[in-house]
Amino acid sequence: MPDLMPLRLPSGWMIAFNRFFEISAPEKLTRREKDAHLGQDLLSLEHMRAGKSGWEPVPGGYIIDLGWYPHGDSNGSYVLSLICGGWDNLVVEFKNRNCHTVATAIRDITRMIDLGESAASITASFESQPTSSPGQPGDE
Repeated sequence: MPDLMPLRLPSGWMIAFNRFFEISAPEKLTRREKDAHLGQDLLSLEHMRAGKSGWEPVPGGYIIDLGWYPHGDSNGSYVLSLICGGWDNLVVEFKNRNCHTVATAIRDITRMIDLGESAASITASFESQPTSSPGQPGDE
């Protein structure tokens, strides 16, 4: 069984669930492993703050959602979504097959939010980054 993907997150992020495993060769997984590790619900993070009664969601805050699409298909890719203020406000959608590249994108997004960058700035930053499709150099 693969290990969970190491993530570097600043404080203030709640992990709702984490099934984001370090998968270097999706095509080598068994059917059962593909169903378990290449799913649509791999990771969910919510931006939180300390409130009067403990941790609470930041009003109008961010959610990071990660899945693999299509489900169970080793030819698919990770899809990382940054949502602001509600599921109808997609700020960033980043697609990549490499789990390490995706983990770096999560780190970068959470740092930008932690530094107070605007949603527009975060969007612009990711629009300038190429995504890789299956078979491109750099895929593991």
